[in-house]
Amino acid sequence: MKLTVIPVRRIAGDDNRHRSKTMAALGSFLLLASASVLTASYLRSRAARSRRQEARVTRR
Repeated sequence: MKLTVIPVRRIAGDDNRHRSKTMAALGSFLLLASASVLTASYLRSRAARSRRQEARVTRR
């Protein structure tokens, strides 16, 4: 069985359009990931702060 490769003509701007879509998707993913990491670390530090305050109140 012989496979024949059919050449596909591509428009000059076609590759760039695909690349920009990929970069936009990657950028939005990175933005979402960093926002969720920042939110998680903020919530963690807030929880730790409230625990420290509770310990301070119970000591008195």
